[in-house]
Amino acid sequence: MIVACELSAAPPDVQRLIPMLERITELNGQAPSQLSADAGYASEANFAALDAANVHAVVALRRYDRDDRQTLTLPQCTHPAVGLTATRCASVS
Repeated sequence: MIVACELSAAPPDVQRLIPMLERITELNGQAPSQLSADAGYASEANFAALDAANVHAVVALRRYDRDDRQTLTLPQCTHPAVGLTATRCASVS
């Protein structure tokens, strides 16, 4: 279900997740319980904001259709949720 949308000329998606999370909260009176986003939104700051808002998020860490599936290199992250997601992605072949 789409609960908010935005049209932006800003090229880096990564800068738009927190404002969109704030907008969803404003429109609905609470943060969403779940959220999905593509790899362009993956960042430490975004994962921390989602964690602080208690949002279960599924965020892609890479684009498999563009990357060589044989050489999977996962980003180094300290956030526990990212490590868990990275572990799951590592098992995909």
